Amino acid sequence: MRDMRKWVPALTACLLLGGALTVGRVQAADPVVTLAAPQGCAATAVAGCTVSGQGYRVTLKFDSTPASLTPLALTLRARPDPVSADVRFVMTGMNMGDNRFAFRRVDDNGRPVWRARAMIPACASGRVDWVAVLRLVYPQRVVEIRVPFATP
Repeated sequence: MRDMRKWVPALTACLLLGGALTVGRVQAADPVVTLAAPQGCAATAVAGCTVSGQGYRVTLKFDSTPASLTPLALTLRARPDPVSADVRFVMTGMNMGDNRFAFRRVDDNGRPVWRARAMIPACASGRVDWVAVLRLVYPQRVVEIRVPFATP
């Protein structure tokens, strides 16, 4: 019992320090910049959908026609190049569950390209109006881009 008492001040200090670091981390969240795709922008087009603004230029391209519960390859090009990127598929007013897919960076003739394999969830109501929500992570901020599309 006497041995445990000598550890109480050290454990208390560790807990307080850990709590202070956690609070500081939560308060220092990276700001989110949200960019909207222009009207008529189609990720299914040959050139993909390009969104520009606030110093960013991002192109998302579906490599095939998107369909629910079918593997879908995606290509992402971004300037500046992010640290990481992912995509999830949402529907307004619906909870489509956790369906986040990470992009991996590859080299395309000396230029960085991001590729992902994703799967669009099935909507039990039969709706086909989807939004691909891209999240690009940079050292001091996160850029979020919403690209609407429809499945057949």
